[in-house]
Amino acid sequence: MTMARRSLKLSTVALFLAILLVTMLLSRIEEGRKATAAAAEERGVPVLMYHHLLKRAEAGRYADNEIVTFVDAFEKQLDWLSAEGFETVSPAMLRDWLENGTPLPSRPVMITFDDGYLSNFVYAYPLLKAHGYTAVIFSVTGGISEQPASFHANQINMLDRKTMESAGDVFYYASHTDDLHHLTGKRSALVTADSETAAADIKKSLAVIRQFPSGVDYLFSYPYGNYSDRVEALLKEQGITLAFRAYKGKLTRKSDPLALPRYPVSHSVSMDTFKGYFSEYFK
Repeated sequence: MTMARRSLKLSTVALFLAILLVTMLLSRIEEGRKATAAAAEERGVPVLMYHHLLKRAEAGRYADNEIVTFVDAFEKQLDWLSAEGFETVSPAMLRDWLENGTPLPSRPVMITFDDGYLSNFVYAYPLLKAHGYTAVIFSVTGGISEQPASFHANQINMLDRKTMESAGDVFYYASHTDDLHHLTGKRSALVTADSETAAADIKKSLAVIRQFPSGVDYLFSYPYGNYSDRVEALLKEQGITLAFRAYKGKLTRKSDPLALPRYPVSHSVSMDTFKGYFSEYFK
């Protein structure tokens, strides 16, 4: 065999081995991707539900209110999530995972706030930003002020438009109705309102949400967690594909997209209980 032929043969063998190694590597990567996706499906995505933040010393008459989470506790929760490697997922990431199985971070979490309190900006915004986290605020859009709002701990202050615009690097905004966040008897006004009134309210709220660059018009949170088949149908008509209730549970790809669960967090939720929401990631 001539030197040229021998060299060609060796080159062919080397090429074959290189192709084989690349094929094996790609196969391993695909197996790893499938394993990660399967694990994510089994573990689900913990979604946290907050409302109002206050410092302990200023809580006053709201100290025992279940919508309140103390700022120091919130900071400890974020510190723990960060230390354990949890990453926040955006509404788009959650939707892509639910609808298409698009992979999420290995330890995902979604942080949400209901109602749209000014305290979300005063206290949550800087802490979230320092941790590199994002969150969703489900806003009662009828309460958004056109004038700059001032924070007073002894009052309920809602977010104003200018503040919301300035916080779009951390917060996504979605609908919590426009003017149907109150109770009629023991049920939310959204559920008890006639279809025409409810549809008009949802449409009006979404129109406001779309005015914000970080607004998300396919996401919704039911006031008081109340919903019905009729309300679900109204949401679908408006293009809403994901909606959250207010009950505990593991969110998986098998969850009803218009009745998604969240874990409530307030001053009465201990750190051990909070950590328990993520127990699937420590088995």
